[in-house]
Amino acid sequence: MAYRPPHMRNRAPPASAPATHLPPLGTADRPPPGARGSGSPGRGLSRGDVSRATGRPPRGAPPGMRADGLRRARDTPPPDEMELLASVSRSGGNADGDRLKDPETQARFRAYIEDKIERYRAARGANADADTEALSTIVRLLRKLREGVVAAGRCDAFAVQGAFAGVPVDPVFEDSVRYAVLTRAVPQLNAVLHGLVPDMYRAADAAGTILEPDNRAHFASLLLVYHLVHSQRKEYQRMFEVLTLPPAPLRVAPGLDDIPSLANLSLRTPSPPSLSPTPTHRTIPAPTPAFIAPSSLRFAEAAARALAHETFDPLSFAALTRPGSGGDAGDLALTVLSWAAPTVRERVRALMRQSYMSVPLPWAARLLGLTDSGAEAWAREEGLTVAHGIVKLR
Repeated sequence: MAYRPPHMRNRAPPASAPATHLPPLGTADRPPPGARGSGSPGRGLSRGDVSRATGRPPRGAPPGMRADGLRRARDTPPPDEMELLASVSRSGGNADGDRLKDPETQARFRAYIEDKIERYRAARGANADADTEALSTIVRLLRKLREGVVAAGRCDAFAVQGAFAGVPVDPVFEDSVRYAVLTRAVPQLNAVLHGLVPDMYRAADAAGTILEPDNRAHFASLLLVYHLVHSQRKEYQRMFEVLTLPPAPLRVAPGLDDIPSLANLSLRTPSPPSLSPTPTHRTIPAPTPAFIAPSSLRFAEAAARALAHETFDPLSFAALTRPGSGGDAGDLALTVLSWAAPTVRERVRALMRQSYMSVPLPWAARLLGLTDSGAEAWAREEGLTVAHGIVKLR
């Protein structure tokens, strides 16, 4: 007989109830096998089941994703070994991340970039967006290679100018400048220009690896034009002096050896000087020549005069930005100078507005560096009225 507490002994026993057996933990809501799909309980098929059965993307998937796209992603071959090379600046110092310091790896990576460049040139003009994406990829890969070259301390023809292993190649630094100009990647252009001019050229001169004639005049002019367009005038003037003036020689200050010793001083009458004093010889280092002669920077000087506040000349600026007018500076400096055209046109408009009520359209076109139709379109975009060949400024 089961034990009953004292206060329950005089009461009638409760009616018998069916025994309740609790299922093991975690199995209360589990459906029997085959009753439902593999999804969550009470919801039928899961999203994965629906996607596999219908070929449609699951709910919440990114827009545009399709099952066939997922299959193509799975079938895509793995990326190239060169694409997986880490930048030296992000390698963390491990051996695998420093592979781009190795000259052989650098040569293979350069060939990989050349293949990208050839593909870009072959497909150029077919798709403008694709061209922009390809150029951005080339700029990124050249920056990665440039980091490896600098980390390895190379200043040979592979880095600056000439041939590598007997095969003519475009130098890494100079090629980086060209493609940075094509993509108008201003931060990249600033970094590579200041690394190339004058430091890399001076290092190549000291190592004797530079070939003649070199391209320092082109890139020195390009650096000065870059400062005219993107920096203040004083930065241009400072860089012009750095490039054209020889470094100031270090003046040897008199040392303690030139001061007479106290032991040799006497209050007595000094002895007569020796008839044959020992001469003191000092080795004066040879003066370091200037990086480049000012005569090689005439394009940059002409651009500086055209853009200066005191000698502002929009007609000269328009002449300097015409195709083929780069001269010794090359087309790269001409392209970078043309980036200042919107600023020049704003200054021209302010000057015309201060001096005239209206101007003839052909005359305004000359000052703006545009054709008559281009000047008319510019005037309408600026909210000016053009009627009967006259631009009304106010």
